[in-house]
Amino acid sequence: MKIHLHKQKIGNKIRRPIDLVYQGLLQHKDVDLVNSIQDCDYIFAIPHAHRPLDNEMLTQHKDKVVYIDYEDSPNKSFKDPFLYFKRSYVSPLKIDGSRDILYNNLDVKPISFCCFDDMFLDEDVERDIDLGCYLRGDWQCRLNVLQFLKNQSYPDNSIHIGQVNNSTRTTFDNDYLKHLRRTKIIITSNPQPWEGDSRTWESLASGALVFVDRMFVPLEDNLIDGEHCIMYDHTLKGYSELVDKINYYKENIDEAKKIANNGLSFVKQKHMPINRIDYILKQIQNAKN
Repeated sequence: MKIHLHKQKIGNKIRRPIDLVYQGLLQHKDVDLVNSIQDCDYIFAIPHAHRPLDNEMLTQHKDKVVYIDYEDSPNKSFKDPFLYFKRSYVSPLKIDGSRDILYNNLDVKPISFCCFDDMFLDEDVERDIDLGCYLRGDWQCRLNVLQFLKNQSYPDNSIHIGQVNNSTRTTFDNDYLKHLRRTKIIITSNPQPWEGDSRTWESLASGALVFVDRMFVPLEDNLIDGEHCIMYDHTLKGYSELVDKINYYKENIDEAKKIANNGLSFVKQKHMPINRIDYILKQIQNAKN
């Protein structure tokens, strides 16, 4: 399949949505990247604040535009492409810890971030942190988790609560990734207004046992609670159960390691850039048929 990627990034900063799609396209055996819009079968367009798209050109060729929208906003930003993929596929978090599906139809397909090769550290690092929660308090649900963990009586020398540094998604910060690799149990959370962030995949790539809030986007090869990770709810009951589960897996180390290893193996097999492209190509074939 001949694909034209519109537009590639400029400069060396990581633009995760663009890098994700570009890496996956380069690795896929059924894809031929072409420069010509006229010669391609499909145009892959990824909106990004630092790489504005030529919407006039895309509108002229919209019958072969595959719009891959990783933006935080739940709103559609392009009208009537051949296919539309959306990361912010569900509503903001509700008081009962659930989210509503916003695009339960055939016009918009769900998609998510994934792991990158850069997230897997080759160096051997001792797991000397029993419990780590590296969230910023940028949303109320994350503040709740941070505060709940701070109120527990964990030994100070085996727990890290709070962010490691101020690194952003424009880098793969080695100090942050090394902290993840040193950690046995990681507690993370999706943002309040949307589901789907990089922290979940960074945590799973570390090989730790990952606790993450329950997710609702109907993805292909979804993470399974108790098999690849441990899920909790953003409710008072959910936080109480979270602490109970943390204590359980701190005591049952072999069981914790088994789930952590399952999660690591699963994301390497099913949640890499090439897997996202494989999913997109399958949806294209389904739409053609």
